[in-house]
Amino acid sequence: LGAVGEIMATAEFTFGTIFQRTLAVMNMRMHYGHPDFFDGFWGSNRGSVSKASSMINLSEDLFAGLNLAWRGERSTHTDILEWEKGREVSFNAGALFFYKVSSGNVGVMRSRDMRNITESMGSGNLLSFYFASTAFYTNLLLIDMTIGIYILIFFFLTMSSHELQDLGLLKSGFAAEWVVTLGIVTALPQLFEFTLEYGPPTAVVRVLMGLPLSTCYHMFMNKNMAMAVAESSATGKATYKKTGRPTANTHYSFKDSYLLYRTTH
Repeated sequence: LGAVGEIMATAEFTFGTIFQRTLAVMNMRMHYGHPDFFDGFWGSNRGSVSKASSMINLSEDLFAGLNLAWRGERSTHTDILEWEKGREVSFNAGALFFYKVSSGNVGVMRSRDMRNITESMGSGNLLSFYFASTAFYTNLLLIDMTIGIYILIFFFLTMSSHELQDLGLLKSGFAAEWVVTLGIVTALPQLFEFTLEYGPPTAVVRVLMGLPLSTCYHMFMNKNMAMAVAESSATGKATYKKTGRPTANTHYSFKDSYLLYRTTH
């Protein structure tokens, strides 16, 4: 598969198992596309699964889940039902995929479906629903914005001839270099699922060995997703990005990569 394929497969393994079980317990599991199963007879008797606007309803799988929640029904998760799922195993194809789902999520945020569902929920269910629908992408945008502010603070400190030690005298948290952050917590679901599947020793080894490379990869992709949310929010458009799912050894020229990331990075 290659390094990118291994990272994508591992992330998908965690998302399709322990993450789905958690959402099912919370009764806030949406529909997340292939390889989810869909009852065609159920859909054909409830207005079908298609939506009218390709710009707003780009994430058609999530809108199917919203349709389900709106009707007071549940999308369950069953571990014994499995189906092979193809994922992007090259770097640029992965970037296109993440950009597509992130911009599509903006369409979910501004949709009539979202408004109608949230108006009828209590506070507790709203938090769960937020976690299951738009929280991840909103969080990435906020992180991207605050990192820019964080860098500006240190820029102005340097321009005013001050150092970290000066902030330390004021007992400010900015005086500490952030090496380990709360972002490490996101690796815990993967650790727990690997423990269930392979046992604690194998789980610890696999997570620790994959952590450095996957951290660098997802840092780059998180910036890509944050910019997708920002651009789609500004333009009101979410367009489909064809990844093609090329093989892991597909060659990309410098021109291809530059044109792909010139606006996001």
